[in-house]
Amino acid sequence: MGRSDLTYGGSTEDLEGRKVPLDEFSAAGIVFLAESLGIETLRARRLLSFLLTPECGLGPHKFAGCKLGWTVSGDDGTRQYGLFAELPL
Repeated sequence: MGRSDLTYGGSTEDLEGRKVPLDEFSAAGIVFLAESLGIETLRARRLLSFLLTPECGLGPHKFAGCKLGWTVSGDDGTRQYGLFAELPL
């Protein structure tokens, strides 16, 4: 992945080319997806947007030969979500 603001979680460009700040979770998720799937950061941003929709659910969903989804933990009422990528064997 090339050096950019996105690599460091600073900002990205929206579809109209304007700079948009990223929160830490989104930035980390985009970098995680780009690195684990070997895709461009713009595609990873779109994929994360899809994974965050209610219609997507927890998954797993197959993308680029990998299974992607969410893990949910926390038994005391505080839920914590994690994004996972299961690589093929």
